[in-house]
Amino acid sequence: RSPFTRQVSFSDQLSRLLPKTEIYLIPDTYENRYAKKYVRRREREDRKKTMLRDVGATAVILIGVTAISLLFGYWKFDEANIITLYILGILMNALVTESQVFNILASVLSVACFNFFFTNPRWTLLVDKPGYIVTFGIMFLAGFITAFLAKKVKIFGRQAAKRAWRMETLLE
Repeated sequence: RSPFTRQVSFSDQLSRLLPKTEIYLIPDTYENRYAKKYVRRREREDRKKTMLRDVGATAVILIGVTAISLLFGYWKFDEANIITLYILGILMNALVTESQVFNILASVLSVACFNFFFTNPRWTLLVDKPGYIVTFGIMFLAGFITAFLAKKVKIFGRQAAKRAWRMETLLE
């Protein structure tokens, strides 16, 4: 190829090969390299904002769940109810945040909060019963798996919306 020849686009090549066929191209990417640069910079800035929002959302959800759990503890609810509440908080965190890292963080912090506030000796991260270690492991795994599945549902929803948009564009 010569540097002086114009690069022919895929749609032009396809039109030349199939002159009697109607071709519908649905644009969903940027072809301009300057636009790509702008989009990459904007995505980087959006990631920073998203990360700060995810940190705040994780903190607010864990503080809220811990406050409600302390009320449950005051009212003498069973520990299983409190564990379920923390798993619900992890699920809410998965639905609100974008990164899987925050789901792992929420799972670990939920286990730590439960240990700190609700197991003997209280107000420490020490454990006096070996059964609590199994409880912590199960709580972490249940929270992590729940968050992972919720994230998958969220991704599938986005993909379905994108497919629906493409179909709508194609059928117009």
